[in-house]
Amino acid sequence: MSIKGVYVFLHKKVEIPEKIPLHGVSWNYSTGNIAVAGGGGMLKILDMDPDVAAGKGLRSITPLDRHKAPVRLLSWNERLARLATGDDSGLVVIWLNQKGKWVEEMSTSRGKTPVSLLRWSPNCKSILMGYKDGNVLVGSVTGQREWGSDLGTPVVDAAWSPDGKYIVFVTEDKGEVRVFERDQSIKTLDTESIEDTPEAKATSVDWYDGAEGQTSSHGATLAIGYNNGRVHIMNFYQPHAYTTIDSMLEISKIRWNSNGTIIAVGGKKKTRVDNIEETKLTGAKPVYQYSNQIQFFNNIGHHLFSLDVPGAPDETSEPFDFAWEQGCHRIALAVDSCIYLAIVKQKHTWCFFDNTLSYTYTNIEERTNTVCFHNVSTKETSHKAISYPVIISSFNSLCVLVTHVEDEMASVVRDTANLPAVNSEGSSMRSSQVLTEKKHQFGYPSTQDYLGKPPTEKMEPLTPLMNPKKIGLKGRTQVCAVSLYNSIGLTLATKFMSFEPRFIAMNEDYIVLSSDEKVWVWNYNAKARVGEDGEIGADEVMADMAEEEGRVLAVGDNLSIRIDDHATVDFSVDRPRENTTDPSIITVKQHTRYPITAICLAPHAPHLFIARLNENIFRLNLSLQLPKSQSSAIKPVKEARKGVLQIFAKISHKYAISLNGRVKQMVVNCDCTLMMCSDVTGQVCVYELNTTDDEEPAPAEPEEKKEAERDILIFSEHRRGTIGHASDIPFRSLPRFPIDRRGCWDVRFSDDFPDMYAITEKTRLYIYKGRDNEDAIMSNNSYIASFRELEVITADLDDLLQNPSEDSEIGSFINRHTTKALKNTTELIKKQNLHEAFKFIKQHPHKRLCQMIGEAALLKLDLDIAMKAYVLSNDYPGIRLVKKLKMMDNINLQKAEIFVFLNRIDEAEELYAKEDRMDLAINMQMKLGEWEKVIQYAKVPEPSKAKDDDSESDTEELDPLGRNKKTPKKPVLNASSLVPDELLKIAFDETGEKHAARQEWSKAIEYFKQSNNIERLVQCYYITEAYDKLAELLPKIPAKDPLLGEIGTMFATVGMAEHALKAFEKANDVEMAINACVLLNQWDEALRLAEEHDYPEIKTLLSKYGDYLLDCKNTPQAIALYHRAGRHLEAARVLVEMGDVLSKTQVNPSRLKKVYVLAGLEMEMFRGGLFKSNQTKKAKGKSFDVADAVDKLIEEDVSGTDGGLSGVWFGAEAWHFFLLAHRQFYNGEYLPALRTSLRLTNYVGKHLDSEPVFSLIALTSFQCRYMKQCSGALRQLERIVSEKEGVQVEAGAPITPSFDDGGIRKKTDALRKLAVELFTAEEPLDPPSQQQEICTCPTCRKKIPGTALSCPFCQTQFEPCVATGHSLIDQKKVMCQKCRHFAAQSELKKYQNCPLCHTPL
Repeated sequence: MSIKGVYVFLHKKVEIPEKIPLHGVSWNYSTGNIAVAGGGGMLKILDMDPDVAAGKGLRSITPLDRHKAPVRLLSWNERLARLATGDDSGLVVIWLNQKGKWVEEMSTSRGKTPVSLLRWSPNCKSILMGYKDGNVLVGSVTGQREWGSDLGTPVVDAAWSPDGKYIVFVTEDKGEVRVFERDQSIKTLDTESIEDTPEAKATSVDWYDGAEGQTSSHGATLAIGYNNGRVHIMNFYQPHAYTTIDSMLEISKIRWNSNGTIIAVGGKKKTRVDNIEETKLTGAKPVYQYSNQIQFFNNIGHHLFSLDVPGAPDETSEPFDFAWEQGCHRIALAVDSCIYLAIVKQKHTWCFFDNTLSYTYTNIEERTNTVCFHNVSTKETSHKAISYPVIISSFNSLCVLVTHVEDEMASVVRDTANLPAVNSEGSSMRSSQVLTEKKHQFGYPSTQDYLGKPPTEKMEPLTPLMNPKKIGLKGRTQVCAVSLYNSIGLTLATKFMSFEPRFIAMNEDYIVLSSDEKVWVWNYNAKARVGEDGEIGADEVMADMAEEEGRVLAVGDNLSIRIDDHATVDFSVDRPRENTTDPSIITVKQHTRYPITAICLAPHAPHLFIARLNENIFRLNLSLQLPKSQSSAIKPVKEARKGVLQIFAKISHKYAISLNGRVKQMVVNCDCTLMMCSDVTGQVCVYELNTTDDEEPAPAEPEEKKEAERDILIFSEHRRGTIGHASDIPFRSLPRFPIDRRGCWDVRFSDDFPDMYAITEKTRLYIYKGRDNEDAIMSNNSYIASFRELEVITADLDDLLQNPSEDSEIGSFINRHTTKALKNTTELIKKQNLHEAFKFIKQHPHKRLCQMIGEAALLKLDLDIAMKAYVLSNDYPGIRLVKKLKMMDNINLQKAEIFVFLNRIDEAEELYAKEDRMDLAINMQMKLGEWEKVIQYAKVPEPSKAKDDDSESDTEELDPLGRNKKTPKKPVLNASSLVPDELLKIAFDETGEKHAARQEWSKAIEYFKQSNNIERLVQCYYITEAYDKLAELLPKIPAKDPLLGEIGTMFATVGMAEHALKAFEKANDVEMAINACVLLNQWDEALRLAEEHDYPEIKTLLSKYGDYLLDCKNTPQAIALYHRAGRHLEAARVLVEMGDVLSKTQVNPSRLKKVYVLAGLEMEMFRGGLFKSNQTKKAKGKSFDVADAVDKLIEEDVSGTDGGLSGVWFGAEAWHFFLLAHRQFYNGEYLPALRTSLRLTNYVGKHLDSEPVFSLIALTSFQCRYMKQCSGALRQLERIVSEKEGVQVEAGAPITPSFDDGGIRKKTDALRKLAVELFTAEEPLDPPSQQQEICTCPTCRKKIPGTALSCPFCQTQFEPCVATGHSLIDQKKVMCQKCRHFAAQSELKKYQNCPLCHTPL
């Protein structure tokens, strides 16, 4: 996570006696001790107070005597509690802390060669030592040498890699950066940061070790500082990912803080103080002034702060040293002979609203980001995981959090939200133009200190020194999500924006986000309606545009916006330099010279204030309205969508202010009459805002400033527009309060007093009323969270975020500070002087003070003072209470009513008990929602008569039931007779609802059991997954109760079919019961229910079950179900598919025949159903050609599908005749078998394999001595077998043995040998025609063989006889009414059933 901002100020100064110059300082991260080294061998250990705000700073000083020469180098070993020190004589000493005392563990010396380098390795097991002669040495913590090397040149600085594998050295003579792996130099780093200044030398290096997690997304943790002020931050393993910073210092040292989020750059600042023109004329040498300074940058290169360090250095003076504290809250500076402690206040991502503290933190181990919402009153805390947080703000009861959208989601968001591509500063751009941008994604590194005047024309604009080609920015767009939350962390709305904001402001209607030059406005809570001025609320627009399809684009005269749930718009603060040909994109190539530095919104007015680097502040009036030309014509709200909706952002005022630097923070009071600004130096100024336009304008601005601000343009994602001409609005001066506060880092106005505000100056908190301040609150190190009702709430965020996930400790970091008026009123009330207190609050009227006086007066029964106080504060409930009290005579009851009003319930309860008015106690508890108390009243046993004892103290401790804990003499609260059963049931229900709302389900269940609330018990059992308990409720619920349906649905959703079925059956909801069975695949139960209750959709149900069975590969049951469901077509299709699969195996022909016969029968049932339905239609008078309809349906509906169902009997015929031929052959009926076998050739291909068919023909023809038929069958067999074995046989070739060298195929050669044997003994001729059966063709009346399948003359096809397989040529035939196949009448006398389909004849 990158730090958004810091403020650093000097807090403590520790002077070293005898003015000994200091050379080094180092802070121990583990113990918090500071080691200080200086001249004359001075070495001291400073024990520091960890409480920054306590003001103590230093607790003790321990001197270490061993060195004689000046000590310049210090290095802590936190893990092993050791300290390494080195001096100019070459002595290196390792110090060890033993039982609180520092002792010398070991030492080494190299003569008189000064030590120039000391660095422990990241694992603290090795130490790197460097000397002025160029030698470096690495030794172990036990004192053994590991390796050494001579670099040939002195080393001024070095850094270990996080894994300890590499060491980066910085040499003194050439300023080179060398990388070593043990004692071997592997490369010299040439950074791109000094390509334009080759004479620059490296002076310091630091490498963040990642001990507290990786906080940089690009992994740039190696930092190299150069004497020309440049700092190169890079990823060592990916050198192309880097950032360059220009600090404009003569850098002496750079160091990361302990978690790698901030890098401190220290050195001398060189400022020219002579007259440049005179020096050029006289030829004199330039005169420079030097000063010490530390600049702070975050890990992506943003400048955070510049701290001027005390001292008066010159060109040759020795540089100062500094060191970070663990936790990054303080930094120690060793300057001359003094130690300075500076406090670093970071800008955390947090806010305080609706008595809730919200903050974000990063879990380093899990690499996750979290936002926490902690209610300081109820102590309830909720944590929500989020993506990378950017910025947060709040107002009243809501807060807005901006987060990054993950890379994989960014493109989806851009497409759905129509967001254009932008660069890091918020300017729109195309992907192809990104590589030409000189801005990079990491922000604004400084080219000047940001503290003085804005850059002049001669200075370079604020442009970072980075080549975007080297960091992979092509096509990258940072999409951010803007989410609105309530105080319990519930997301109420989310919008998306196309650039990353740096500033945020929020009021009751608007959320404004800003980058350096672009502003985004969200009207999230519009309340205006269409009126005379044409204003209209965005929520009304959305309600009336609901009928429109998609999103509505409303284009106005000034700009265009996209309306969805709320109105948003974004605009630029300067005129775009270039407009592309695409009107929807405006590209800003040359960025503004005066970026935005702060924004704020008036709390209760649509006024936006924008501060820029040139110390100009613009005041814009925001409004959501219709143009005046159209608003007058629009009367009803529904007609508003016909108009053009606009968000107007018009400049109303321009202010010119004068501060020491750029505005860092800007706030406006509650009535928009005062504005408070703080700059980067910590100076705070309070201005009176101009409310009219008749003030005298400020003096004329310089030409360059006028030119820059001549026109202010805005543009949305779709169109360009103008919000005003700055040249038309003069600059105005602002009256300024005469307050002088410096070193301020947080400011805030009171929410209810316009002229009250709080300022944190260093470690003090000041509260102002107008121009006067109250006594400072000392020892304050907290951030201002809230200022309202004369109380300032602060939060110790620095300490809280050290362990942010501990919910129990969050409340201890919240502090409350009261104003002087509140303190004085409290003191007067304690002195029992109500009249003086009332006079005081009349002079200082405030609602809280009036309430305090009113409450104190009520407790004293001084009703007149109470009435005056409540009238003064317009407190109607208090006024009504006083009137009620005046009509009461009983003092105890008066006190009880007062205690109820003050929420002191226990005391009111005791008084009601004393007066025996438990009915009033019951009513009180009911109004307060304390139903548990009502239950206790009803359950208390009859008490023994209590004795009235006036001597008993009224302050004795009571238990929750009002009984005395020490003695039972007090009356026991008993109201069992006043709590009827109906009220008790309500009490149980309400108490159960309270626990259910808190998700305390076990307690809620117990109370719902007492009230016998079955409905809520059902819900609680379901939520807690107590399904067995839920099932036990079924017998208690009456039949046909609607609750049974809900219970059945609950059981069905969790897969408990048995209980769901019982619930639905008891509810008499057969349809839901069947649906549940179907959903849970309980088809048997579904069929049982459907049949028992005559379910009208049973056929549909059965067909669904069939589909399920098919998915489960249970085909036979699916076919049976289709048959039962009347879906004969589906059954036939499944049977055909099953037969086609089985046909490929050629196994069990009898089963195959049955399958196809069943398919044919199902098909006939389907045809019969169609015929029957059509006959019904015809009976009703509808003309319908049944035959045509059936043929058409058969042709269109059931044809196709792998051969189609129109030939469903074709497969049955094939296997029927196949079986018949075999039966005839084995019965010795060879001629009939031949006739049947010849018919099988019609079925070869899809249903029958050709090899067994022609084998059967060859056998039967041989037995009948039809040798020609036999020869033809053998030739077909040889061809078929040859094709299967890869041997080609030409048609008509003689059958001769093959003697090829490759060997003969066994089966092919066997067939050839068989043919040779057969036809050498007998010629391949059929019997003479006179020996054959001769028939007459019924068509052409010519004689044909009886074995013919068709007439060779007229091609007439003859029907086969399913009984014999013969062709029915001239015989009498009979058709089966079921399968519609024919058989010879003479043959059917032998059968009782159809030979094919086995239907009774």
